[in-house]
Order: sequence, then structure tokens, then C-alpha cells
Amino acid sequence: MLAAAATADNSGGIIDAEGHYHDTHSAKVHEGVWPLLAYTTKNADIKVIIIERDEDFDEDFNELVLEDLAHAKSILTTAREYRKVASV
Repeated sequence: MLAAAATADNSGGIIDAEGHYHDTHSAKVHEGVWPLLAYTTKNADIKVIIIERDEDFDEDFNELVLEDLAHAKSILTTAREYRKVASV
């Protein structure tokens, strides 16, 4: 049941030559994940969002993770405001 979810794990990965997505935790969060997170946070009281990154720690690693965190925070803030208004 989605409403019972408390955490959301997000990670990046790669798309292979055949178009299949592999959740490798080795890249920025894939753009297709953000709409799913928005839907989830509007429909469940998510308390924690985890950005997973297990490899490929390039020079711009900190910048990329901070971008992902800012995006996740924005989505969560919007969802909380939506749920607050919807519950009135």
C-alpha cells in the first residue's frame, strides 16, 4: 500500500544499447525517476528520501549529488504543500 510508505530510495544508472535501464547507483538520478517521486510524495507521507550513489565518484560528484538532493527536496516540499491543502 503506497500510503504506508515512509522512505523513497532514488539512484542513477545506465541505459544499455537495447534501451533497458540498469539501476547501477553510478550516475545522477535518471530524469524518469523524478515524476515517480512526485507521485509517491503526493500520495504517501514520505519522511526520508535517500539518494544512492555507490560508484563513479568523479570530480563533480559533490555538485551532482547536491543537485539531486535539491531536486528531491523541491519535490518533497511541493508534495507536502499539496497534501496540506488537500486535507483542508
